Amino acid sequence: MKTISFVSFYVILSALKTQGAVKNSSYPLPTQSVKNYISADGIAAWVKAWLGVLSREVNTARMKDENLTAEVQDLHRSDDNFDLIIQDVKQNVKNGIQSVSSLQADKVALSDQVTELQRQVQQLQTSLQQFAKTVTDLDKLKGILKGCTGRYTKHQDKEYYFGDPMTGRNQVMAQACCQLMGKNLVAVNSAEEFNFIEANIPQVEYSGYWCDAECINNRCIWKNSPTSVFYNPGRAGHNTDGTNGRETCLLMKWRGSVHYEDLSCTSTAFTAGFVCE
Repeated sequence: MKTISFVSFYVILSALKTQGAVKNSSYPLPTQSVKNYISADGIAAWVKAWLGVLSREVNTARMKDENLTAEVQDLHRSDDNFDLIIQDVKQNVKNGIQSVSSLQADKVALSDQVTELQRQVQQLQTSLQQFAKTVTDLDKLKGILKGCTGRYTKHQDKEYYFGDPMTGRNQVMAQACCQLMGKNLVAVNSAEEFNFIEANIPQVEYSGYWCDAECINNRCIWKNSPTSVFYNPGRAGHNTDGTNGRETCLLMKWRGSVHYEDLSCTSTAFTAGFVCE
């Protein structure tokens, strides 16, 4: 039995030494029969020493296995971490795509805002042009108003405005003054009204006041009330024939009394006032 045990150890240890697993042993492997060893104690010590070697090798192998297991676990953890990194990358890519889409939407919205601002600027420019025109019109109106001075006079249920005589005023300009006051040139419908106007006209020779009449071929009407009565006192010196269709407007002119005098509507030959109602 001792011989078998020794041979078994011999075979195992020879294999370990051949593979380089056993180095620097204090008890070299036997090369002769066991009977050549001095004593049983020597053999026991030899076996014990090699059992220690085997124990250390087993522990080393176990440690390597544990280290390998730990490395495998680390690899698994690394693989899990890699999966997480891949997921993060995918999420970042998705977020990037969403950001690009959002930027594109913002670009479209900004473009729409720019277009709207351009439209508003165009409207503002148009408004400024209209405002400039209004200012110009107001300047013209101011100039007209300077030429529309006069006085208000009430008679019965009407309010009349007697515009001061001014050189260079024609019938068109006189009507414009009346319209600025919300009135029209006077239409004389009765002797009583004619006498009232005559009493309020300064008695200055060859000055006159424009009225609303239009005369063609000895027929006169009031422009703004063509169906109302056209009163003509029939005094000598009245001239209402509307010569050749050219002198179609009437000036109420003073010559000892008020007479109608037909003139071109654009005539500025007289120092003329006007009467509005």
